[in-house]
Amino acid sequence: MSAIRPLATIAALMVLGYFLWTRINTPTLEATTEGQFASADLPPLSLDLGENANPMESNAPPFNPTDSTAGAPPAEFDFGPTPEPPATTAAAPREEPATGSQITPLVAADTAAMPDLPPLPANVPTADYSSDSPAANTVSGRVPSLGTEVPAPTTTEPLPPLSESDMVAGAMPQAPVVPEEFAPTAPEQESMRMGVEEEFAPPASAFASARPAIDAALQRGELERAHVLLSGWYGDRSLTPEEREEVETLLSQLAGSVVYSPEHRLESPHTVQPDETLETIAQKYDVPWQLLAKINGVPSPSAVTPGQELKVVRGPFSAVVDVERQQLALMVADRYAGKFSVKTEGQATSDGEWVVTQKQMPQSYGSTSKQMMLEPAGGGGATALMLGPPSDATSATDGAIRVGPSDQEDLFDILSIGSRVIIRR
Repeated sequence: MSAIRPLATIAALMVLGYFLWTRINTPTLEATTEGQFASADLPPLSLDLGENANPMESNAPPFNPTDSTAGAPPAEFDFGPTPEPPATTAAAPREEPATGSQITPLVAADTAAMPDLPPLPANVPTADYSSDSPAANTVSGRVPSLGTEVPAPTTTEPLPPLSESDMVAGAMPQAPVVPEEFAPTAPEQESMRMGVEEEFAPPASAFASARPAIDAALQRGELERAHVLLSGWYGDRSLTPEEREEVETLLSQLAGSVVYSPEHRLESPHTVQPDETLETIAQKYDVPWQLLAKINGVPSPSAVTPGQELKVVRGPFSAVVDVERQQLALMVADRYAGKFSVKTEGQATSDGEWVVTQKQMPQSYGSTSKQMMLEPAGGGGATALMLGPPSDATSATDGAIRVGPSDQEDLFDILSIGSRVIIRR
């Protein structure tokens, strides 16, 4: 690379020197031409044009290169034959409107040699850029062969101004009225409304579907019917905790009014006969006489008089034990009749159906505990359960359903011999 750079520099200088030498030694065209005329000894040209002669109106004598160069050495440069100048004619003088003087053109144009040009229009059109002027190269939209025409572009109609009544906060223009033939009928509107409600409403439970009938019975004052309808939902496992609490609360109120109040809602009033006692009346209705005494406020079995009307309930009562919740619910004629908290032991924790076979009074003096003995409903008295107080020191059993002292007293007065006790896990 170090050897190539000096060689390139020397070559560039040599080219530059040769260019300058050729420029200096080349003669100009003007100097050479003047030298040729001087060596030919040509006399100067003299023309007599006269006083008023116009030098542009007379034709100069033709220039003949052969005559002018006779006996002279050949010229160094040959420019070819010189063309003859065009013939000129005098132009007509033009009258100036302001001064009236005549102006002679310096050069007269050869009108015979020039083609005829079209005359200028009288009115030169000007561009018009207003909005009403048609645009250039626009399509008409018509096809003559088909008789068609492109429709004009549609324009959006402005919305009507709001009236003063529509200016109220939140008011909006009314929706367009649907033609009557396309408007849905009343049944269709109701079906659409119900469909929307069913689509967006949460799925109703089975109890929610049965609740309207129960509410209707309550509104009509039919407590007995509402009591029966609601009793079927007690202990149902499909109830939510909220629904279960609602059912049990309402059932307790209905049981107090229908079963345990003096009102005659389940049976017609019983009129006491001359030979009847409270015990004999209770046996007819298959309930303990203690229950009828509490409902009617009778202090003893013999404290009734002939012709007296008594509230009666047709039994017997039964009990349903829920092992999981540790509850015992009383039922009479498929009606809920109250609940008690219990504690199950032994065989009382398994599913089964039992029957009250004995009602035992306190065995010792001063003891108030009462208890009932249960045997399997299908027979076989080898197995026995005890329904009674929290603790006992009497007979040994295979299981027990234990309740509190006050609850045990009520159960003893409600359940009778032959009452069924159903245990469910």
